[in-house]
Amino acid sequence: MIHFAFHRPPLNNPQVEKLLNSAFSVGHYAENFPHIFSANSGAFIATASTAQGEIKGLCAVDSEFWSEPVFMRGACIGSVAVDPSAQGQGLGRALLAWVLEQLAEAQLHDFVYLFSQPREFYGALGFVAAGREGLFKFNATPEHISLPAELRFVPPREISQLESATRLRVWSALERGRRAGESQSSWVKFESLCSVSGLLLSWLEGADGEILAGACIGKGIDFKGVMHTFFAESDALASAFLDIFFKAYPTVANELLIAPGLWSEPLKMQLLQDQSQTLCLVRGFSNSTRQVVDLFAKGRVYPRSLFSS
Repeated sequence: MIHFAFHRPPLNNPQVEKLLNSAFSVGHYAENFPHIFSANSGAFIATASTAQGEIKGLCAVDSEFWSEPVFMRGACIGSVAVDPSAQGQGLGRALLAWVLEQLAEAQLHDFVYLFSQPREFYGALGFVAAGREGLFKFNATPEHISLPAELRFVPPREISQLESATRLRVWSALERGRRAGESQSSWVKFESLCSVSGLLLSWLEGADGEILAGACIGKGIDFKGVMHTFFAESDALASAFLDIFFKAYPTVANELLIAPGLWSEPLKMQLLQDQSQTLCLVRGFSNSTRQVVDLFAKGRVYPRSLFSS
């Protein structure tokens, strides 16, 4: 007999850490995702437990909001894990089916999405592929780009080491520099991001200290070696930031992949396709799945927050 339930993190249960580590074959999995598993997380954790209280499966459910072209709320499912001893028995599918049922009954979301390669049971649960992730190499232009005197390039630094005043400037830049149609992060999520070890941030700033363009480099388990979470005041600043970054660090040019998301179009002349994979699977609730997929296809709604880019 399997019992399904929702919990608020942290679960303070050693079974959870053991399950995550064994399911993903890594160590200290939860530490890489404080936005999900820490005390200030806004996520819910769904668990599948035996009658004896053993947790055999879990997944996280978080929410993100969009204001353009219409107000929408999406439920993001992540960190789906099943204990190796229980894999291949349909437990993961049963847990996801229960979660979808609870979300549908609550009527608090317009759609639900997750990031994965398509699998048969996702299709059986109503998910449809809605987007692809392109990872690129950056082709720095041969001519030298000279920054205006009022701009300064800030080399990569640990985001966890930023002073509180700098964090506030970064937060303001992220909120200003995202494209319309991209999901907005919350301050709570950003604070969680700042506790992630190994996550670097580099940017351009003006003479008044305002941050104008930048990106994160590396993130936990799933985005090590990837530059992501782009933000910029303009296409030109986005291109200039990348060009200056790779000129300053030529040895990383062939090691670091780029996940620019909606910045792909203005940067396309400098991006060399390296990898492409199905990224986002979506299922509609109050809106039909097809309507949501159409919005994704037009780039009007796409999960590009701090934790999905």
